[in-house]
Amino acid sequence: MPGAHDVIIEDCDISGWGQISEDGWGENEHAGIYSNSADNARIIIQRNKIHHPRSDSNSWKEFREAYGYHPAGPKAITMKASAGNHVIRYNKIYSDDDHYFNDGIGEWGNFGVWFPNADTDIYGNYIERCWDDGIESEGHNRNVRIWNNYIDRTTIAIAAAPVHEGPLYIWRNVMYTSRKGPLPEHNYGQPLIKLGGGQKDGSSPYYGDGKIYIYHNTSLIPPVATGMHGHSTQITGEPRILKNCVTRNNVLQSDSANHDAIYNNISDTPQNDFDYDLYNGKIHWGADILEVNGIKGDPIYTGRVGFDPFEGTGNFYQTASSPGYDAGIPIANFNDGFTGEAPDMGAHETETPLMRFGVTASYLTPHGLVGLWQFDEKRNFADIIDKSGYGNTGVMHGDVLRKKVESGRALKFKGNLDYVEIVDPGERALDVKEDLSIWLWIKRTIDSPGDQWFLSKPGSYAWKFSNQRAYLYLYTPHAMVIESSPLPVDTWHHLAAVYDFSKQEARIYVDGELDAVQAVSGEITTTDYSLFFGHPSDAGLIGELDEVHLYKR
Repeated sequence: MPGAHDVIIEDCDISGWGQISEDGWGENEHAGIYSNSADNARIIIQRNKIHHPRSDSNSWKEFREAYGYHPAGPKAITMKASAGNHVIRYNKIYSDDDHYFNDGIGEWGNFGVWFPNADTDIYGNYIERCWDDGIESEGHNRNVRIWNNYIDRTTIAIAAAPVHEGPLYIWRNVMYTSRKGPLPEHNYGQPLIKLGGGQKDGSSPYYGDGKIYIYHNTSLIPPVATGMHGHSTQITGEPRILKNCVTRNNVLQSDSANHDAIYNNISDTPQNDFDYDLYNGKIHWGADILEVNGIKGDPIYTGRVGFDPFEGTGNFYQTASSPGYDAGIPIANFNDGFTGEAPDMGAHETETPLMRFGVTASYLTPHGLVGLWQFDEKRNFADIIDKSGYGNTGVMHGDVLRKKVESGRALKFKGNLDYVEIVDPGERALDVKEDLSIWLWIKRTIDSPGDQWFLSKPGSYAWKFSNQRAYLYLYTPHAMVIESSPLPVDTWHHLAAVYDFSKQEARIYVDGELDAVQAVSGEITTTDYSLFFGHPSDAGLIGELDEVHLYKR
């Protein structure tokens, strides 16, 4: 539709589109979401599932009379030469081996305005099964930002050849497996990020002088047991001319150390600045002046590394022994919130929330949030999901039940050995030494004479009811206890506990009002014990619990 602007495409489930050509493959450029107007602007495409087109694309190893060996067929999102100013975020683009995409997001043109033109953000997407590019951002690329995407099973993960005007920013993307054609004979990786400019023909102007910034991306290599391969060359301009590219703090792990980490003809392009990256491959031209401060080696990840398709989350933490751990350099506005002595190289900073991709993703996590349990899972689901992004999943024990309440669902406890256990992952997410805040909704249904523990991390912090009052325990060197005023039974209350380390003061709030204040000194002791809701004894909560928030603030 020519002239379309300020359009939102949201929460759609799109599948089964596209025509099948006479040769049996899909018609090229038929897309789940399609635009073909130079004045279309300010289009927001968010939280859509775009999957399983009617047809299939050919790979680079499958010949088509009309297209040769270049992939052609359906795409998920195509926006041809538009006016730009788009947002494409939180979409899940997926399929199966019989219904591959040509590109995931992009369009067919290269030299000119093309996609996405200007002032566009592409982030938080899950993209898989593309015989060409996961994201094809080629043309003017004026103030275009591509970040926090998870891209798997593509030939090229991100293509930006050329960047005519720039700047183009590519940061904190995670890119996984790659191959050029069907299994088993074509199971080998291809380049990670394709760059470079040139001329459309001998009489056309040169395209490709725009500035490119590539920061904090992770090229992830699959385990040998999967039978898959990662990307080969990491950043390449071959056979084009690559100019004005800056890299910092990337994990450029090639499928083999014999591949190129950087393919760059330094004699033609002295203005590139490749440095401060972790890489295991070779530097093609300029090894004596490129990556002078880079680190040659392989990253070492924690045992839980990988993407969880059920939750849409990814854990890409490096261990303290990894050469990329605390080895990056600060970059203003890109890694200000690093948690160690220096930023980690790669996409995922240790001790930050799990990365999220697809329709459930969000980057609006409140400051300091390390645990959020809303208990809104299905009734027969045994796990309690942590919505903070830290992956602190709990498991129900005993006769704990989910119960419908006005806000969704809450947990109901009967007291005796009814509890939820959240095992401490050993990565310090649940260990709070200084500022601590706990918010929750709670209702006792019986006022028993003994204790009713409703939240505890033994040896660190705990909360219980006793004699109608809520008692907060903070295990500093002085093991402080703070008590609330009496609370009536069978009534929902909002309880909040705050330890203000700078003021050496603990406070309890009841239903939004300050209820108790007490001086407390020292750091909270950290332990490896699990976090419990209810209690693994006969002294647990008899009542209901909902919306538990845990903050390091």
